[in-house]
Amino acid sequence: MPNKYTECTSLLLEIETIRTLMMLSAKNKGLSHPQTVRYSQALDDLLNKYDESLKN
Repeated sequence: MPNKYTECTSLLLEIETIRTLMMLSAKNKGLSHPQTVRYSQALDDLLNKYDESLKN
């Protein structure tokens, strides 16, 4: 079972990866492109999960 530090570190790495992909997609395809929107939604989910992990 991963500890809180490991879980937070893993989430932060995933957040940065999705954030980079979202920014590249927005630059290359536009803000309203479905791929960019999917990355944005995934990033929102990860940020919410990260926020929740800090509260527990």
